[in-house]
Amino acid sequence: DMNSNEFINNSDHRNITTASDVDSRMIAAEVHVSHPLLKGNINFGAEIIDTHRADDFSNTEQYLHNKSLTIDETTSAAYVELVQQLGKASLQAGLRYEHIDSRYREYGVLIPEQSRVYDKLLPSANINLPLGKTMLQLSYAYKYKRPLYSQLSSRVIYVNRNLYESGNPLLRNEYTHKLSANYQIGNFILAASYSLTDGKIITSIGEYLSSSSTSNRGTTLLKKDNSDYNLNGLEAFVSYMPQFGRYFGVLTAGALTQFYKIDYRGATRRMNNPIAMVQWRNILVLPRNIRLEASMAWFSNGQAENIDMGSRLNTNVSVTKTFNRHWQVKLNYNGLFNAGHKRYYTIFNDCRDIYVEQRNNTRGIECSVRYMFNTTKK
Repeated sequence: DMNSNEFINNSDHRNITTASDVDSRMIAAEVHVSHPLLKGNINFGAEIIDTHRADDFSNTEQYLHNKSLTIDETTSAAYVELVQQLGKASLQAGLRYEHIDSRYREYGVLIPEQSRVYDKLLPSANINLPLGKTMLQLSYAYKYKRPLYSQLSSRVIYVNRNLYESGNPLLRNEYTHKLSANYQIGNFILAASYSLTDGKIITSIGEYLSSSSTSNRGTTLLKKDNSDYNLNGLEAFVSYMPQFGRYFGVLTAGALTQFYKIDYRGATRRMNNPIAMVQWRNILVLPRNIRLEASMAWFSNGQAENIDMGSRLNTNVSVTKTFNRHWQVKLNYNGLFNAGHKRYYTIFNDCRDIYVEQRNNTRGIECSVRYMFNTTKK
């Protein structure tokens, strides 16, 4: 259950009392078979996944709509994959078939428009080609991304009296064609990829309409929608992986850019500003099975989907101790110096734009204990 009180400067005061009850379960089974063929293997597999989710939401004061919904979904999949060694080169080609049956109900009544059946063939291919002391890898994949349950929920989240957030039960899948190339020479890796996404899930801006309360008129509602335009993306990175004794590092620098447009205030707005990125991961292996890690990730301002993103920085440090190959204890400090406490971005959609600035304490200490068994076998 969630409860909140709201105070504003003009001494107005109201209570917002909400209750949310979510129940979910998943049952899954899979089988995989591999058999030698020619100069490699042929692999087969099948799987089935059955999920159920019930989501009940209520607001005592009736500022927000009450909702009771259930989603039952069954996914059946089968694949075939051919792996072959062609001289020094290796080739992998695969085909996956998926059948998804999703049933959406509100208050126990099946809603046909939100209940969908998907049948998709998803091909992929990959080739590794040694070139002297270097390695070239080329790959292609056709993939899809399902909306998250939280994105499909019609439950409205109260942010403040001027802003609500919600999912969208009518969301469709995203489908992406992606071409990638990696070239490794010594301790350097050059990587580039180009993708084309249809039905990209973006954040849209509208007005919250409530039949039960006139106090919500003019309140902005953020929700998820499928974009009317394709989103093309280009990424390029270079990584350097040095090793000096017990030190191992990965330093990556690159840029991400998209080729995308939206309808904004009666005109077309291009959202193509690139985002620069630097990541640095450091590992120091000490005696007595102790490992120290420190990582940093920085992203410049730029544009992603229909959002102007502000720059952001995050740093983490950790120490890991392994005992007798079985027990492992890790102490992690996230958000060193609280460098990522401030985030800001602007969302553009139709006739509106919303500037959001968040100030959060991103620091946290995390301790995990792991027990590993049967470590000498696959």
